[in-house]
Amino acid sequence: MLDPGEERRSAAHRCPRRRVRRGRRGVASLTGIQWITDGYTLVFAGLLLTGMLLGAAGLAGWAAAGPDPDYLLLVGPMMAAGFGTSFALTGATATVMSAAPDAYSGTASALFNTTRQIGSAAGVALGGSLLAAAAGFPAGLRTGMAIGAAAYLMAAALAFFCVPPKGHRRAAG
Repeated sequence: MLDPGEERRSAAHRCPRRRVRRGRRGVASLTGIQWITDGYTLVFAGLLLTGMLLGAAGLAGWAAAGPDPDYLLLVGPMMAAGFGTSFALTGATATVMSAAPDAYSGTASALFNTTRQIGSAAGVALGGSLLAAAAGFPAGLRTGMAIGAAAYLMAAALAFFCVPPKGHRRAAG
């Protein structure tokens, strides 16, 4: 017959994800850990949507500033676009990594970063093409910012309607 400590150790060995120490201070239960995970998912989803909407507002403000705006008029939209992009990338990274099965987390991270880099390069190329094709630099810049704002709004709508809710993590295999 096993002593109670041995039984707990053998149960923890069979199911390593369910290891919960009981009776010790500062150790959470599985329900508490899931609540924390759900809280992080909610924060990152909010960060993703807030970042995309803030980025869209910044780029739209930049596009609406006119052909020869004062620099102080552009400070707010430029800050909104910068903060929005950083919030959106943080939230997107967390969303992708939480949706990927544990066995494929490295692949998911590599794929996400590769597509992010390709998207950045394509965005620079598209922006340069818009600037070159426009009647002048200010018109091309405003057109590029308006297209960027529309893309941010479309991405925010897709994220809102298409990102699965918490707890839909798929198992590998």
